Amino acid sequence: MDKKIHIYYDGVCNLCSGLMDKIKGSSRADDFTPIPVSKDTLPATMSLEEAIHAVQVVDVDGTVYSGVDAVLKVLEQYPHLRALAQMGRLPGIHALGVGVYRIVAETRYWIFGRKHV
Repeated sequence: MDKKIHIYYDGVCNLCSGLMDKIKGSSRADDFTPIPVSKDTLPATMSLEEAIHAVQVVDVDGTVYSGVDAVLKVLEQYPHLRALAQMGRLPGIHALGVGVYRIVAETRYWIFGRKHV
């Protein structure tokens, strides 16, 4: 595996694709490899179902993060967002983040729409 963080995301979701566009245009774009799960091969350890249900991040050391933990892993790569990522890992805030992530993940097409491919 190369020395980039791989982000496996739902490429049909407007929210997910929009966030990946932000990452691709950011100062840290070279640190990431965004991979739409509907178009690319997934690692053997990852199912399409889990990758569609929640964003998956594979760190440079091979550690897999899912859902809100994946988002926090991406945020911590940006120096100006690192404190936000650290706060997001605090027990009460993390539990809230998990709940909010689940709601957004389950309603993302209804709220943000989807691409027709």
